[in-house]
Formats: sequence, C-alpha cells, structure tokens
Amino acid sequence: MSKKKNLIFICLLILGVFLITSCLPKPPVTEGILKGQVIVPEGTLQAKDLTGQALPDATVNIIDPATGDIIATTVTDANGYYQVFVPAGGPYLLQVVKDGVVILQITPQVEVGIEYDLGTADCNTTAVALIALAMMDAGANLADINLADIAADPNFDDVLSNVTSIIEAGGDPTESAVIEQAVEDFLSPPAPPPPTTPTYTVTYDGNGSTGGTVPSDANNYEQGDSVTVLGKGDLVKDQDGISFLFTGWNTAADGSGTSYDAAATFNMGNANVILYAQWSAITATGPAGGLVFYDKGEVSDGWRYLESAPSSTEWSGIEWGSYGTLIGGTETGIGSGKNNTTTIVTWLNSHSETGKAAQICDALTEASYSDWFLPSLGELNLMYTNLHIEGVGGFTSVYYWGSSEGGDNTAWSQFFDSGFQGKYLKNDHNRLVRAARAFRSTAPTYIVNYNGNESTSGTVPSDSYHYEPGETVTVLGNTGTLVKTGYTFTGWNTQADGNGTPRAEGSTFTMGASNVILYAKWTINTYTVSFDKNGGDTEADPTTKPATHGGNVGTLPTAPTRTGYTFTSWNTETNGSGTEFTASTTVTANITVYAKWTINTYTVTYNGNTNSGGTAPIDSSSPYEYGEEVTVLNKGDLVRTDYTFTGWNTAADGGGTNRAVGSIFVLGASNVTLYAQWTINTYTVTFDSQGGTVVTSQIVDHGGKVTEPTAPTKTGHTFGDWYKESACTNIWDFTTDTVTADVTLYPVGAP
Repeated sequence: MSKKKNLIFICLLILGVFLITSCLPKPPVTEGILKGQVIVPEGTLQAKDLTGQALPDATVNIIDPATGDIIATTVTDANGYYQVFVPAGGPYLLQVVKDGVVILQITPQVEVGIEYDLGTADCNTTAVALIALAMMDAGANLADINLADIAADPNFDDVLSNVTSIIEAGGDPTESAVIEQAVEDFLSPPAPPPPTTPTYTVTYDGNGSTGGTVPSDANNYEQGDSVTVLGKGDLVKDQDGISFLFTGWNTAADGSGTSYDAAATFNMGNANVILYAQWSAITATGPAGGLVFYDKGEVSDGWRYLESAPSSTEWSGIEWGSYGTLIGGTETGIGSGKNNTTTIVTWLNSHSETGKAAQICDALTEASYSDWFLPSLGELNLMYTNLHIEGVGGFTSVYYWGSSEGGDNTAWSQFFDSGFQGKYLKNDHNRLVRAARAFRSTAPTYIVNYNGNESTSGTVPSDSYHYEPGETVTVLGNTGTLVKTGYTFTGWNTQADGNGTPRAEGSTFTMGASNVILYAKWTINTYTVSFDKNGGDTEADPTTKPATHGGNVGTLPTAPTRTGYTFTSWNTETNGSGTEFTASTTVTANITVYAKWTINTYTVTYNGNTNSGGTAPIDSSSPYEYGEEVTVLNKGDLVRTDYTFTGWNTAADGGGTNRAVGSIFVLGASNVTLYAQWTINTYTVTFDSQGGTVVTSQIVDHGGKVTEPTAPTKTGHTFGDWYKESACTNIWDFTTDTVTADVTLYPVGAP
C-alpha cells in the first residue's frame, strides 16, 4: 500500500439508481445523463452527518463493455461532482481514474432523456478500493474482483472502521500501518483464539419482597463448580397485613423447582441460575394478632387466608348446643366455618340457648376485628396440622369443638394430641374452643347467610364469598328449591317475620360491618275446594269455595239432589271410602270432594184386590234399593169366587202398568203396590140339536144368561123347548136361569 502514495482518494459508492429531475438544459433526445459525486470522506451510511473532502480532477470514463471503447468522459469539479452525457443503451462500465489508478463499475441501462444520479462515493467504497488494490498487488485481475463480495464479508467492518477513523482525522489511509494490517487480516484472517471455558452466574430474586436488598453473588462459576446459597439478608415481604416468613430459595418463582436453604450448596450446571425467594404466610402473624394457618395462594370467594385467634381468647368448658335437635345446613369443608357459625347462632338465639361454642366465637372482638367464627372440621384440622404440630399457637393437647354438626345429639370435635376426629355429644362441656377468621387484606370480612325460615324441604342457597364493608352483594335466588308446605316463596327479607328490608333475587345492596342473614319470605297459599255432585241431578250451590292453607271453608254449600238417593255428606273419594269433608276440615291443597249418596229403598206390596179367599203374597226381598230388579210373584193362594187371576197391575182398576207373574221390572224412586187382576169366569153353552140343524154354542159369563138361539129344524119334527138334561126333565128358562158352569141344552119336539 505504501507504494501507492499518489493513489489516495479513489472511491466509488454503489447506492443504486435514482430518477431525478434535471435543472440543466435538456440533452439531445438521443442521450441520457449520468451524474454523481466523489468525496472523501462522507462517512459511512451509518454516519451521514460527517462532512468530507471532495475528490477533484478525477477522470470519469464511460466504457462500452462490448468493445472496450470510451464513449464518454468528464472530470470531477472542485467539489467532486461530475456529469456526463451518455448515448441511450448500455449497460456501461463507469471508470474513475485518479493518478493512474482505475476502478471499474457497471452503470444502469440508460434511457433517453433521463438523468441518473449515481450517488456519492464515501469511506465504504474507499475501504473496498483499498482491499481491491491489495488484491491486484497480489496478482488478481480487476475483472475477477467482486466488489460486492468484499463489502459483504463479515471481516470488512474492521477495515471500514479503521479507514473511517483515519480519514475523519485528516490522515492518509494509504499511509496507515493500521489499515495495512487490517487489509492483510482481511485477506489472510488470523487464526481464531482458543475457546474459553464458559462461566455462569447465580442471580437472586426477591419474588415479591417489599423491602430490603436482594443478595448478590458476583462470582462467575464454571460448570461443576460448587455454589453456596446465600441467606436472605434484610429482605422482607409484608402483604395483606401479614409479615411473611422467608422459607428459602427455589429455582422457580412458584416454588415448583428445586428448593435450597441458605448455606446449602449445589454444583453449577451449564446455564445461569436464578434463585427466587420463597415466602409463606403459614404461622406468620395475621392482622388480628393471631397466627395464619391457611393460605389458598389467591383470593377466591372474597378471602385468601385463615387466621386463628390468639391463645389468650381460648375458652374451656363450653357446650356445642342444640342437644337433641339437628340444626342442619353445616358442612365440614375448608371455607364453610363462617356460614356454619351463622346458621348455628341463628338457631341457638331463636331457641334461647346462650354461651355455646359458635355463639362465643361469633361475639368475639379481638384487635378491633369482629368477624370471628367457629372453624369447620376441615379448618380445625388445618389449625392442628399447620400450627399445633409445628409447636406454635398455644394450643392444648385436648379436644376442640368444630362447627360441623354430626347429628341430633352430636357434633364434630378434634383431639389435638393425636389429630383424631370424632362425633361427641353436643352437651359435653369438656371441650375447648378457638375462633378463626377469614380475610384477604387488613379489612374484616362478613358473609351473607340464607335462612329457610321454617322451610320444609329443599336447601338454602350458599354464598361462600367473604365481603369487606362497602362491597356490593348480589342477592341469590331460590337455587336450592326451598319449599314450605302451604306457602309460596316470594323473596328474602332481613327479618324472619318479613317486617325488615325485602331483598329480591338479583337485587344488590352494600355490605355493612356485620354478617347479614336473609330469611325466606313465604306467602300463605289459598286453595280451591271443588264440590262434585258425583252423579247427582243438581249441582252444589256454590260449586267451589276458597280456603287458605291450614284453614277451612267455614260453611258447606247447599247439597245437590239425586233421584233415588239421599245426600249424606261430602267425601274425598268418589266411592265414599275416603275422608269425610266438613265445614271445619283443614285444607292444605286444592281439592275436589264428592257428594256421598245413600241409595233409597222402597217396598213392593201385593194386594188381593177384592179376593174372596187366600192371602196376598209377601215379597221377602222387599224393601228393594232404588234401581234394583224386582221379580213379580205369583198369586199364592189368592182366590176370587167366579173369577180367574190374570196378573198384577200398579192400579186397582187395572189402569196402571201390568206386571205379569215372573216378569222383572226395575224399581223406581217410590214404593210399589201391585194389585191382583181378576177376570170373571166364562162358560160354554152348547146346544145339542139332536140331529137337527146346528145351533152355535155361546160363551156366557158366570151368572150371565143364555141368549135364546134360533130354534133348530129337523125334518119330520117340530121344535119345542130347550132342556137342561138330555132326558128333557127341566126346561131352561132363558129369562131367569143363569150360567154357573159349562152346560149343554137339549131340544124337545114332536115328530
């Protein structure tokens, strides 16, 4: 490079082609214009604010690459600018010559009447040119040198940096040993340094700490080195009114990685290590001065932590209460103690019991907090496990009451000597009581407890959220299908008698500074009693009457009527086999009652109707029920002189309904008398004409007289009289004689 002293500022920048508008006179329509500037330095493209020195008097040749002929030439002015008219066509080679050094570059295709600004040559192309010159000194042909490859080489930046620094300082880059070495290093890069052994760091993270300084380990560890874990120093974490306890470090913020205590050691792996401080609220002092024995890790249902009351508040000799009665509605799970307590206290207060376990916890005020409760069985076990077993909390190794009910006579208790849980008599006073509270911050929390208020089935809704004062409560609906027999659910009220503040499903209110009990509000049902005539001919009047649940109808309606039956009462069954319904019967639902009918009975009596002998028959089946079939009896020994019995009739004169012996009729709604019907006897009077002409016989009623017939004729005889005997002893007197039996009359006459 030192041999090229006069070959200094040979630079060409390949910036691309930009179409511009020329302010110069328009060239001939067959030419275009190439223009640009050669300047040293302009700085790199990354430092365009640098001012530079123009390269004047450099020759710019435009060469036709096909022939090698120079078709246009110009010289840069004092500011390094050049402009040359070029025939349309191309592409061409652009040649800049200064002090005998030539560098070639391809220009764009030239169009007629267009100016092409080829931009400015700067330090970048100076560095390229210096490397190219060195390559040419080493015997390379310019045509074989790809200038773009030089600029793209990752080692090019070192040459460019040195060229820029020297030119900016006003120096001569061709006289710089530093640049000469940089160029040589570019052409023959030195062997890379031997690899170094990687090292790794240990960083400590406070992981939510609220005070103090995170410890720092400035060591760089190689893989396999032993690392001694630092202590927490003065790190602290105060949150939600709790001074959290430092429990060590872990490779994961959530504690799911590898845990390390202070002063523990481990071997460094092949990556940096971050150790996160681990904090625990368990056994830490809570806002009310007790010890935290449970942390959910996040707020849900309005709370996160459970705190036991200080040991100074512990009670002994306390009964559970409600011995002999199942209160119901208590649970054993974690988070249920508050609702359990409210349910129990509500029942105890309404039954005039005092001083029981849940009541004294509910009434406790400690460190200005009054949101205490008797812990559930699950919560009681957490007290035992997380506090007593750890030797903190001031518990005694005896039995403690929980708020979970066991039955009519028992409730759950836990033995803090062994952890055993069992059901014990509610009236056992040999138990201790330790209150608890749930919280999420320093503010107290309160609950909404729903009360069935004498419901007979279903379950009360459960709101497990613990509200801080001022929070909005949304009232639940009857989600557990509460039922009170005879009543309709109409919402909630702050008083059991319904005289408090009504709370409708979905309405909201602001939580105050005490627990809230919402009682189911019940409206008594009104029922309809329907009176069914049950086959009657007329309806009851009225046919329906109202009655409230547990009440009665007061008075019964006018009874219906029914042919052949007598109304006796109202009954719950159509066949009368149910329960009698009276004006004072208690009504508990809509009901239909049915007229109860007693079927009437009627007699069937037989009348001889002027019989002359014998006795009218008696029907042993009489009386008959209405509608029953009656079989008509025979006359028995009834007789009537000179008459023949012909049957029975419902009227003595035979003008009623005939009833034949052995016939069957259906009894109506009245007594029946059947009268014997008699037909007078008739006899045949025969006329024996003794060979004379035939005389027609006569039928004559008993006691009737024979009509004298026309006398018969007989040849050779004269008719005389009719005689009663064939011997012709007694003449039949047609005017006085009567017929009392069949009779034959005989004629007498002379020949």
